[in-house]
Amino acid sequence: MSAYRSCQTIRSASFAACMFAYLSILNHLNVLAAADVKESKQLFHQYCIDCHEGSHAEGNLDLSALLTKNGFDATLVFENIATGKMPPVDADSPSDGERRKMLSWLAGQQPEPKRNSFRRISRHEFVHSVNDLLGTKLDLSDQIPDDRGTYDFDSDRRIQLSSEVLGSYFAVSDTMLDSAFPPAGFVNEQTWVTNKLKDSNEVYKLYIRDHEEGILFSWTRENNGNSYSFFYDNFDPPVAGWYDLTFDAAKVGDFEEDVSIQVHAGKYYYADDRPQPQRLLDVISLGDRELKTYTICVFLNPGENVSVHCYSRHNWRQKSPKQGAYIRQLRARGPVLNKWPPSRYGKLFGDLPIKTSGNPKRERGSERSNAQSLAYAF
Repeated sequence: MSAYRSCQTIRSASFAACMFAYLSILNHLNVLAAADVKESKQLFHQYCIDCHEGSHAEGNLDLSALLTKNGFDATLVFENIATGKMPPVDADSPSDGERRKMLSWLAGQQPEPKRNSFRRISRHEFVHSVNDLLGTKLDLSDQIPDDRGTYDFDSDRRIQLSSEVLGSYFAVSDTMLDSAFPPAGFVNEQTWVTNKLKDSNEVYKLYIRDHEEGILFSWTRENNGNSYSFFYDNFDPPVAGWYDLTFDAAKVGDFEEDVSIQVHAGKYYYADDRPQPQRLLDVISLGDRELKTYTICVFLNPGENVSVHCYSRHNWRQKSPKQGAYIRQLRARGPVLNKWPPSRYGKLFGDLPIKTSGNPKRERGSERSNAQSLAYAF
């Protein structure tokens, strides 16, 4: 089975579980009439009993015995019918309408739910758990609403999930699955090199100047507290993923303290009269007056630009600066993979053979192609 087909199976099983819970609630409201119950049982006799009856029933599942009970745990049967696993492809299958009747009856066999004593994991723990499961490194907890209400901790089991919050968990799960197994394949790794900045307001251009092969930055914090970041041009992340950002940089000045470079990501803006949200990626401290390389690994999304902001008390609002942070160039590489095929495949699929096409890492000897690379477990 391919990795992508495995993802679809996970999504189908999740959907089946949600539908099962929903139909169980409806049945407790006496949705099914007596005639419908009789017809539903007849459908099981028509499509299932031949293989699932008596002591030699397939999968040790004796449906003929279960049909005589007033209630039983029908989760597995429901999931197999809802996802199309049963009846098997080489057997007669119910129509969509018949399948719905069978599922409705099964949902009604589920015993009344009882609250179990359990610890509810928080949204942060959920994201970390899925990261561990899929081998990803995504911080998406902010995309799940904080739903603790009046309780002190968001892991309090008394908190009930609204449909909106539950939907956000599914949305985050889909994003993480798509990151682990890109539906269209893995985008080939690229490298960008730039020392050009996007245009900025004349007010801020005063705080930078050309220096040697790059640009010298001073601290641009204004009296109103706003700090303008300078955006690099000629680099736009093609897809969401991890990128290595390498700065060739040095401190310029006779003072002892380090100069800090704050590296941000966000939508480009021209001046602080229309600022766009920025998120801090990392901070680089420059303590050496000789040019050195500093590499950070960051997660970027399409539409985001990388920007830098210099901080030093020695060059606050210093026009045409003589000291500060010198950056010769920015080199971006990505989206990066630790190896090909991804190491997460071994974690998820164990000893299953892995078949690949292409090589997104552009390793020596690999064939160059614009096509996206694929990896399958089978």
